[in-house]
Amino acid sequence: MMQFNINSFGNMDEVRQRFIRAQRVNGVIMALAMLVIGAAFIAAQAGYPEPKELLSFWWPSLIIAVAAVRLLFGVGSMFWSIAITVIFGILQLEKLGYVASFWGVFWPTLLVIYGVSMLVRRMKQTPKKPADAN
Repeated sequence: MMQFNINSFGNMDEVRQRFIRAQRVNGVIMALAMLVIGAAFIAAQAGYPEPKELLSFWWPSLIIAVAAVRLLFGVGSMFWSIAITVIFGILQLEKLGYVASFWGVFWPTLLVIYGVSMLVRRMKQTPKKPADAN
C-alpha cells in the first residue's frame, strides 16, 4: 500500500515557488485574454469583423498562446506545451489554407513528436558503467 508522504513533493519552498510561478502565469494568461477580447470588441466597433467571426477562425492561436506562455514561464510539462503548440499550429495552418487536411498532417506529426521524445529520454539517461571483466 502506498503511503502519502509530504516530503515526496520535494522541498516545501520549491513547491511554494512553483505555485507562485503558476499563479503568475495564470495572471499573464488572463491579462492577455482581456487584452485580446477588448481589442476584438474595439475592432468590431470600428467596422472590422465581429469577435465571434474572429474567434471561430483564430481559436487555435489562442490555445497556442496559452501553451507558449506556460512554456516561457516554465509551468507545466515542456513536452505537452510543445505538443499542444505543434498540434494546434497545424490546425491553425489548416484554417489559413496552408495545410489541406489536418488529419493528413496530424498523424505523421504525432509520430515525429513521439520519436523526438524517445530520443530525448534516451539522451537524458546516464550510461551504465561497464562491469569489470575479471
